[in-house]
Amino acid sequence: VKFRICPTPLVFNMVKMCLDDFAHHNIDVVSNLLETCGRFLYRSPETHIRIQNMLDTLMRLKNVKNLDVRHETMVENAYYQCKPPERTARAKAKDISPIEQYTRNLVYVQLNKNSAKIVLKQLRKLPWDTAEVMVMNTLLKVHKGKYGNIHLVASIISGLASYYDTLG
Repeated sequence: VKFRICPTPLVFNMVKMCLDDFAHHNIDVVSNLLETCGRFLYRSPETHIRIQNMLDTLMRLKNVKNLDVRHETMVENAYYQCKPPERTARAKAKDISPIEQYTRNLVYVQLNKNSAKIVLKQLRKLPWDTAEVMVMNTLLKVHKGKYGNIHLVASIISGLASYYDTLG
């Protein structure tokens, strides 16, 4: 259907025949048809209304008939494959300052045994009066970084403590 090899009226005719005799293997056939080409038919402007009506009929039949769990799940999967539920808006990610992004990059990404002194030097260059709390929070959330770098984070905290009394 997607590539116009099979004409859409043929698919609609097959779905209608399966909905007319909605039992056993016809449920399998209609579910498979809708899972494979239902979304395409639902999104196409020329077939949207017709497939919408068939999906409504499918759900009505599912609710009226006493289906076993397997068939009920197949029908629901086919329906939601064609017409996914509306998404709720995601909560916006909090804005992270560039200094905090830089600090997280230094500690979580760039820190390794060869770059520990460089990372310490870069952290010392930060404006400590404004960035101290943020740097400490980043260093204390060591679980977000690599497990093998825990001892390096401890040595960085030790190196910073020799320069800043608030860490000692």
